[in-house]
Amino acid sequence: MLSLTHPIAFLIALAIFIALAIWLIPKIWRGIKVVFGKLMRLFGVKTADPPEQPSADKDALFDPRLLRDKNADGPRRIE
Repeated sequence: MLSLTHPIAFLIALAIFIALAIWLIPKIWRGIKVVFGKLMRLFGVKTADPPEQPSADKDALFDPRLLRDKNADGPRRIE
């Protein structure tokens, strides 16, 4: 009935509702996926790994100055 008696107020309320839905639905969906992912891990169900992203040139990403030291925890810069 609001749409018939006060059409401007109805359109403003509708626009606010649509904007909130557009903002909130992805967050709710992400939360649902997190909850179900945790439940699946709790019950021992393995999830599929995401497919590896193809790269144009894997050697282009390698920096020869960064070499891994066998005794260190992370990469070490050699100059």
